[in-house]
Parts: sequence; structure tokens; C-alpha cells
Amino acid sequence: MKIGKWVKDDSDGLTPGGTPLYVCGKCGGSAHLHGVEYSKRKVICDECGRVNIYPWEMAHEQTSSLWEKDE
Repeated sequence: MKIGKWVKDDSDGLTPGGTPLYVCGKCGGSAHLHGVEYSKRKVICDECGRVNIYPWEMAHEQTSSLWEKDE
């Protein structure tokens, strides 16, 4: 299992409340809103199964072989 990050997708803009859209950094799937209005944290991509963290989060695994760099 590899670990990566959710990527903020600016192509669809924001909700009226300003909540950003995030997608999986590996496959671009599992588009979801995350912010004040939608505070539920998504961890696993529904498309590829990768475990993701949000851009502002840090993981100890980022220095290990479990961490997958997005291209």
C-alpha cells in the first residue's frame, strides 16, 4: 500500500461557500469537497485504493518507501 496526497482541483471552481474540491493525486478519481461545510475527512481513493492525506497534513511515512510521489 502506498501513501499520497489529495490534490486541490481548481478546474471546477469552488462551491458558493468557497469549499474546495479535492481529487486523488495518483488517478484523479474520488472527487470530493472538504472544508468547513464538508468536514468529513476522506482517506482512501474509491478508484485506485491509495491512502491519501490532505496537502496541509504531514505523515511520518513521507520519508519512507511507503510514500508515493505524484507525477
